[in-house]
Amino acid sequence: MFVILSAILSWFWVMPGVSGQIASKPSTATDTSMLDEVSEDDISGAMHTMYGSPDFFAQFKARKDACPAPLAWVSLVRTPGSPAGAVRVKSGRYVSPEFELGDVPLRVAIPFPGPYEAGHGLLEVISVGGGGTVTLRPALQIAPGSTKTLKQVTWKPIRRCSKTNE
Repeated sequence: MFVILSAILSWFWVMPGVSGQIASKPSTATDTSMLDEVSEDDISGAMHTMYGSPDFFAQFKARKDACPAPLAWVSLVRTPGSPAGAVRVKSGRYVSPEFELGDVPLRVAIPFPGPYEAGHGLLEVISVGGGGTVTLRPALQIAPGSTKTLKQVTWKPIRRCSKTNE
């Protein structure tokens, strides 16, 4: 009886981890992943991975009249053994340039896909060709041949434009 009870308890302890791994693999997932924010020191370098008009870029720079809009990081990498391919990341109304998926992760910046203070939004990966991974927490797998992958994402908004962040 003790062995059966132990087996049942072990099953319920192991299953949440397994179900979390399975849930992150579909091309349209209802579970969420976390985005990481670009630090103030990395803003200039982060903007080199994006494209847009001077007015678009101005929102991410420090200025006297308003707080700069925050940016998030994602990394893109080709799935080992997958054919060559490229992706674009759609975050809110922003659509990234096309990035070739390589064997070495490429870190790119994106605007947050929803109002920063809300702490959640929908990220879309538009794929051309091979499979890949978008490194969120947990990662988003892009199946070879898929054209569009949607993912709910969250982040932890922090108080902005103040000396303390409490």
